Amino acid sequence: MANRQTLKDGNHRILGFIDTVADGKQTILSPTFRPLGTYDPRMNVTKDKSHHTVGSGNLLTTLLRGRYDKRTYTLGSGQNGA
Repeated sequence: MANRQTLKDGNHRILGFIDTVADGKQTILSPTFRPLGTYDPRMNVTKDKSHHTVGSGNLLTTLLRGRYDKRTYTLGSGQNGA
């Protein structure tokens, strides 16, 4: 069973959820429970719902509401490419 964390904005609206399983892997879900991406702490890599690498480290919240844009991030670095 996963541990679920609810993500809310300043007005207490639900932005999404993060599920964490026993091995530490995390999945971010939309407010309608659609998977948006995953983070694997052993590999230290975040991937989007299409399994494309977003970057190193836990960048799950960048996948909320389309904040992640492949054009503005350097894949593999997790740093803003601007």
